[in-house]
Amino acid sequence: MGKKLPLHLTLPQALPQYAGSGNLTLALEAKTGKLHQEVNLVVMRATQFQENLTCEVWGPTSPKLTLSLKLENKKATVSKQAKAVWVLNPEAGMWQCLLSDSGQALLESNIKVVPTWPTPVQPMALIVLGGVAGLLLFTGLGIFFCVRCRHRRRQAQRMSQIKRLLSEKKTCQCPHRFQKTCSPI
Repeated sequence: MGKKLPLHLTLPQALPQYAGSGNLTLALEAKTGKLHQEVNLVVMRATQFQENLTCEVWGPTSPKLTLSLKLENKKATVSKQAKAVWVLNPEAGMWQCLLSDSGQALLESNIKVVPTWPTPVQPMALIVLGGVAGLLLFTGLGIFFCVRCRHRRRQAQRMSQIKRLLSEKKTCQCPHRFQKTCSPI
């Protein structure tokens, strides 16, 4: 990478399993001369899975290379000397994954992060939740009406007992009521 070549080659569909599998030979013959160079195949991939944005590099890399992730027009958010970097809960926008050497970009990959919405609740979970809520409501109503009915029954028994006691006092059949007082004339 010490030389600057006017030739830049990108393989958009290179698979990670082929990274570092050997040297890629570039041969170019033109009227001006010949170009022959061997380079190692390095594959970069930027992916978003759930709440995690990941940038990975496969293949032989130098320890002085820096892998970074940054959001458009912002300073690099994550930068490490490693083969993978990630950002948890990334902001929405265009993210750029860069493999650079002393500030010079060697590999670049872009990924657009869309705003994440809360995951929809499964319909089966809603059915179970509705069933449990319905059962609790039905049980609560049953207890309420049973207590209310028992209260009315006891109140009716008390009222009938009070009526019976009052009617007994009006028609008292005690022995003193049957005695006639005789007055001597």
